[in-house]
Amino acid sequence: MKLKKFNIYKIFVMLFAIVTFYGCQQEDVLQEQSDLALNNDTKASFLSFDSKSDYEKVFSDNSIIENKKSMQGDFVSLKSTIESFDTEEKNARSSQRLEDTLYADYGILPQILNRDKIVKIGDYLIKVDLHAETVLVLESKYRAQYKDLAESNMTNENIMTFSTDDEVLTLLEQGATGSVNSRLLGWCEDPAAGPGRQKEHSCYSKKKRYKAKVVYQRGGIYYSLVAKIKNQKKKWGIWWSDGSGWLRIDYYLYAHVRCGEYFQESNHIKDYDRKAIYRPYEGTVRMEYYELNAYFTSSHGSAKTLSIKDL
Repeated sequence: MKLKKFNIYKIFVMLFAIVTFYGCQQEDVLQEQSDLALNNDTKASFLSFDSKSDYEKVFSDNSIIENKKSMQGDFVSLKSTIESFDTEEKNARSSQRLEDTLYADYGILPQILNRDKIVKIGDYLIKVDLHAETVLVLESKYRAQYKDLAESNMTNENIMTFSTDDEVLTLLEQGATGSVNSRLLGWCEDPAAGPGRQKEHSCYSKKKRYKAKVVYQRGGIYYSLVAKIKNQKKKWGIWWSDGSGWLRIDYYLYAHVRCGEYFQESNHIKDYDRKAIYRPYEGTVRMEYYELNAYFTSSHGSAKTLSIKDL
């Protein structure tokens, strides 16, 4: 009889251990999927890439982002919040900072970042703050401190600070822990072009205009060269995107990515929609040098040439 009771007790203990272990495993999975409570009614959801190389695949295959979004059903991208600002101007002003529209021209970056400007790559949660020109990094083992990262709480000793001019992912691989070490050029001996440069031009009439720019963009985990023009119309005192008319960019590019690809090309892009974009490069590596010349023409104003270079 005593033996029987002992066996029953052993079985109970084993079942309890299994249930407890499974419960812990489930909790870890949920946290890894980014369901981290920030307060009583807000949760954070972010895209997760297994490694730097996994992340870099999105530059050649945009469908990877859409697949990750579909797997993370509650994910809200920074791009969607910016688009809601464009389409619901009055409502968006109360909930979305106007300055966040700066991210709109950064290619796939606003598709990858969540509304807190955060993405997970490898073992790190990474916040790209274009306004402060910083990239904040928190090891995922401290993911319970997500709120500090979202709020850029620099008093948190676990948050590492880099510049948007740093090749952050490479530096993290090499063991860098923030801005003190991040001025190293890393694995490549090629020099790097200076901080991002930008030139803009707007051509106005009473009811229509176009806005054009050429820019070398840098975001720590994202670098790009781009020439862009968009048509707008004025209604109710506000400039809106305008689908009427046409746009054209005639361009010449001469550039080299550090220890990477050379570019020397000239051509043109013409569009009959709201905007035309020429983006010859986007990646995680800085340019060594570049020269980008763009001649902009539009049905909404007179022609203009804009050029940027760092040779």
